[in-house]
Amino acid sequence: MITASKPFTRLRTRGVTLTEMIVALSIFAMAGIAMASTMVIYARAAKSLTTRTRMEESARRFVQTLEFEAAEAQSVGVLNSGTMLQFIRPDNSVRQYVFANGDGNLNTIGDNQILERVTADTNTGARVRLSLCSQVTSGGATLPVFQQDDTADRTFANLIVRVGDRNTSRNAAVRKTDDLETGPGYQAFVINVSFVPGAI
Repeated sequence: MITASKPFTRLRTRGVTLTEMIVALSIFAMAGIAMASTMVIYARAAKSLTTRTRMEESARRFVQTLEFEAAEAQSVGVLNSGTMLQFIRPDNSVRQYVFANGDGNLNTIGDNQILERVTADTNTGARVRLSLCSQVTSGGATLPVFQQDDTADRTFANLIVRVGDRNTSRNAAVRKTDDLETGPGYQAFVINVSFVPGAI
């Protein structure tokens, strides 16, 4: 036999107990904390990823510029103890790229740049071509940014530079300063490429 149920409006209503309210608020608070911590982790990772992508794109453009300069040059030379790369074109015009370390400290990368000089032998008005870079340290020795090899059949220049954080074992003060530039964690890569003059 089918019996009719009570209408919805006639159902017995009751309030929420204090225990149910505390449990519900606890679950909501835990979900809120989990969501907030996820957003913080994402924000930190996004800054690091964005910085890494920007550094890679900047480095790629810089290397392509140097490859173009080398293809158009009749000679290439390294000057000033490996801090300057110079291309001389067939029309005797000169292109100079110089590594500038603003504070003389390799471990602080914020002021380290490779500049393209607009006027030869002066950094006045120079364009920044690569930033957040530093010399590479290998086996306890600090390598020059630009190197020249005259022993090969054709003289060529080599660029070796680290872009990004210096190393993972930096002291806390330096790490904090670099993290303001590159984001949390260790973001770095090394560019090691050679250039042979093409217009010989």
